[in-house]
Amino acid sequence: MNDATSSTLDTNASVTTVPVHAQRRVSYEFDTKATRADLAIPYVVIVNGKVRGPDKPRRLSRENRKIAVTVEAGSKVALYLNSDVHPNHRRNPVYEVTVNDKNVSVKITEKTGNDDPDPPTLKPVPATLSLSPDTEFYTAKLTGNIWMTISHKYTEAEANALLPANTDLLSGKQFAAFTED
Repeated sequence: MNDATSSTLDTNASVTTVPVHAQRRVSYEFDTKATRADLAIPYVVIVNGKVRGPDKPRRLSRENRKIAVTVEAGSKVALYLNSDVHPNHRRNPVYEVTVNDKNVSVKITEKTGNDDPDPPTLKPVPATLSLSPDTEFYTAKLTGNIWMTISHKYTEAEANALLPANTDLLSGKQFAAFTED
């Protein structure tokens, strides 16, 4: 059985030009062994200033320490991490890259302490023969000051609104007395 057919273009038909945009892959790989190798960091991907749907935070898993997206060349890609994933707290996108004519790979390594004065800085990896010629490689640190940048400081009212209704709260004096024992 032959499913192939032939066709001819009608001489009166018009040709439509359809623009095709080059697609590039952006990946972020996390190494969080400094505190916990399986740290489940919540994240949301941002492409050109808009959250990449669905607008629901995901988490790094024990098995998959990588975030990967496919975007058009020329796109800017960044991440909201930690409590910045909440729609009300999205203020500090981190690890932004601009995708040009190559794929982009960013390796993010957690370091204890606050040793990065300009967080989060992406540094290009020097080219070597072992690296793929169609990919730009970067490294970045995840340090204490970056954690502070991507961690919302909750007000007492916000914290109370997040707690279950039947939760007993200690006042400052009660807490002090409780911790003295």
